[in-house]
Amino acid sequence: MKKLLAKHFKSLRSILRIALPFALLACLVTPLFGYLVHWAPADEALSRYKDETALLVGGRYRSYMASSNQKRTTSVYRERVYVLFPSMLREPKTVTVSQKNDEPYRVSEEKNGVFKLLAMYGLILFGTWWFWLRKPAKTEPSQH
Repeated sequence: MKKLLAKHFKSLRSILRIALPFALLACLVTPLFGYLVHWAPADEALSRYKDETALLVGGRYRSYMASSNQKRTTSVYRERVYVLFPSMLREPKTVTVSQKNDEPYRVSEEKNGVFKLLAMYGLILFGTWWFWLRKPAKTEPSQH
């Protein structure tokens, strides 16, 4: 059992070693993507927040294809998560705009979403430091 756990832990470490720098890069590139690639439902929804600058901090896109009786349908779900400046400093909320297919978009606010976002960024930074930048402690050979 101990060998099995050690094997899985080693696999997890290998995956995290590769994934965390990509996650850090994604955190840095996402706001730029939001600035360059606009989405009409999000632009319309964010126009409600006057004198605020929306910064894209996350998103999701899922596409499903289903077939029944020679008929194919595709279902698409889009979501973007924004932080609003300068109100973020007094009210740490995130604003999520989502839409399924051609249905009307939905807007939701998460009151302490910025704290969750900062915790996630902190874990990504810590993990990247842990696997790539820190100097591992030297272990002294045991003497028998």
